Amino acid sequence: MARRSGRGRVRQRPEAREALARAWPRERFAAEAERVVASLPPWFRERVENVAFFVAEWPPAEVLREMGIDDPQGLLGLYRGVPLPDRGGGAGYGHGELPDTIHLYRQPILAWCAEEGEDVAACIRDTVLHELGHYLGLDDEALERLEGGGGG
Repeated sequence: MARRSGRGRVRQRPEAREALARAWPRERFAAEAERVVASLPPWFRERVENVAFFVAEWPPAEVLREMGIDDPQGLLGLYRGVPLPDRGGGAGYGHGELPDTIHLYRQPILAWCAEEGEDVAACIRDTVLHELGHYLGLDDEALERLEGGGGG
């Protein structure tokens, strides 16, 4: 999930971000992401049981290069895998296949929340749901429409 503020990059409010980082250490942040997944309806949770969730402080440089993102604060989360509609036989995996992954990037999410005055738990929820949307095969334009961001 790439988000931008203003003219294409997150503006800096280091004091607010530092306060959020203290209030939302990695353990609390990861627990909130787990809570979001646990709160999904049972029928949906069953569909995502093979998705592994990870929390990292920052997106890796190679991911940013691959995606053409210059500002590491511009990427909040990332889905990697084969979307459900592209799987021939459903959500299962063949022998030797790795599970799909969703990565949440703590520092960019905290920076976004500090800049925009958003609640961290809500931003984690929005990012998890956005990345799960990619797992379901939705592209960014469709997700933006569902999230109320317009786009057509």
